[in-house]
Amino acid sequence: MTSRPAYSSFAWAYDTTIEGATESRIHFITSMLRRRKLSTNAHIFDAGCGTGSYSIALGQKGLTVLGMDSSTELLEQAKQKLILTRTPHVRFMHGNLLTKPSDIKVDAVLCRGVLGDILVKEDRQKVLEHFADILRASQGVLIMDVRNWETTRSCTELSWQRTYQTTRGELFFAQDISFATHLPQTLDIKEVHKLKSSGEEQIASHAFQLYTWRPSELCQALAEAGFKDITLTGGYE
Repeated sequence: MTSRPAYSSFAWAYDTTIEGATESRIHFITSMLRRRKLSTNAHIFDAGCGTGSYSIALGQKGLTVLGMDSSTELLEQAKQKLILTRTPHVRFMHGNLLTKPSDIKVDAVLCRGVLGDILVKEDRQKVLEHFADILRASQGVLIMDVRNWETTRSCTELSWQRTYQTTRGELFFAQDISFATHLPQTLDIKEVHKLKSSGEEQIASHAFQLYTWRPSELCQALAEAGFKDITLTGGYE
């Protein structure tokens, strides 16, 4: 998987630059669980949990959540938030999605945006198979989001930049996004974090690639991993 300052040296700013667990998104997730007749005390695996925003928000709804991420810095942010919010039934662990978590069985898996970081097709398929393996039989549900290639390629403006006022100083964050020349359905992304504080400046730049999915490709990959009753939506609504 790719390594980014957003996951390491600027992990403290992740919740500032990346939209988190909004009320509407949590409502969508819990509604999907109810449709699958999962109770409020269902066990959820938050795959690629980041700073734990979704894990904690779902825990506050009464769900039991295990969040896993490969970034120790993001997990540290998650654990600090867990202490502050005193949310019960939520815990975090370090791990890589390419390695199936051992001795875990859950009612639902939540995976938000993570599969785009995995550029090798066989590895993406392996992760989906791991999800199928850890779900309890028959009623288990996978809720995931990926970047849609057909929507992305029609966008006229993909790059953006913003400035934020934080407790550590003024933070500038920018993403320059273009289409990769040699890899299909792949984006070249350049990120810049720039923090100004007390006359000093900290800069971290990073380039990486992100894979995007065709809807038909995603349905096929899920079916091959053993999932049934597949439903695609355009977003969290």
